[in-house]
Parts: sequence; C-alpha cells; structure tokens
Amino acid sequence: RNAPQPSPRSSANSPPHAPMPDLLRFPSLSSLDGVRHGFAAADAFGAFDARREGDIARLAEAVAPRARAMRTRQTHSARVRWIEAGDARFGPEDLELGVDGLATADPELALVALGADCPMLFLADPARRAIAVVHCGWRGVALGIVDTALDLLAERAGSVPAALSAALAPGARGCCYEVGGEVFEALARAGIPLERAARPYLH
Repeated sequence: RNAPQPSPRSSANSPPHAPMPDLLRFPSLSSLDGVRHGFAAADAFGAFDARREGDIARLAEAVAPRARAMRTRQTHSARVRWIEAGDARFGPEDLELGVDGLATADPELALVALGADCPMLFLADPARRAIAVVHCGWRGVALGIVDTALDLLAERAGSVPAALSAALAPGARGCCYEVGGEVFEALARAGIPLERAARPYLH
C-alpha cells in the first residue's frame, strides 16, 4: 500500500503525562509511572511517513527527547534483541536485518518499530523499568515472537507475564484483510485460531 507506515515508540524512563500532540497513546500504558510511548498514524505531524528520517526524528523528539533511538530492522522474523545504551556493539544502524522486536531496561534508550497492516505489541514492566516493542506480523507470530519477547524480559529483567502491561497498536482488521491458506495453516500449527481475525481468500 502507498499509505505512510505508522511507527510506535516507547521509552523506559520518561514522564508519562507530558504533552505529545499528534500521537496516539494507550490509557493502560499512559498511567504507568516512568513509561512513555506514542504511536504515529499516517496523519501525525501533518503527513507522517516513516521512510523520511526527518519524520522519525520528530517522533523521537515528541516521545523521548533525551533518549537514544534504536529501530528494529524487520523481516517478519521471530527475533527479539535485548539492547543497552552502554553496549558499544550497537549504534542506531548496527542491528542486523531480521530483528523484529527490541527490549531494554536502559532508561537512555527509546525503542522504535514500524507497522502498517501488522500490529505492534507494546510490553512494559514498570516495577523493573523494562519494556519491549514487537512487530507482530503473522509469520513472526506463527514462529513464536511474542513468547520470545516474554522469555527475554524474564531472562534479562526478571519480569513475569502477570506483571506486564500490554497494548496492541492498530493494524488491519479481519473484515478487511483476506489471507491465503498458508496463513491459516501456519497459525494453526502454532495453536493460534484465525477464524475471527481474518478472512480466507477464495479462488
């Protein structure tokens, strides 16, 4: 599609109620102390387009002006990377292709992911100051990317699923999103029923 892609962003250590005009927010996350997030739809800042670096910079400034932005490099994989600002291996362009989720407990970082049809999953553990942003395309979900993110938060931050707050960014609605049999089959193998989430494409 030609519409600009929306872009969620989250930071683990910013005031939760500072004004963020043009951005969508989730009440469940906005009420958390120390967690800021924002979701830029296609009309944000007049006409948001994630292909323009200037628009990404405006998003970063709006959500977490003092944090260092790290972006996913999405390929519909199930890989989630834990990152820390002090890790000299990583700069904003250093993540290899195939990283569809990011997680951190470092207050100096802000996590950025892109989406259009595919929804983004936000996870936050305010007690442990840990966050994750996950690109949830059907391929990654079938491969277990959500479980990977939960396991990584548990391993690196000591988070437990019951303590996490989660929010799912907008994506394609099932009534308007036809898929082929390979999607139903892949998700069925993963134990995920799809009948209420998408319409099968009939030849």
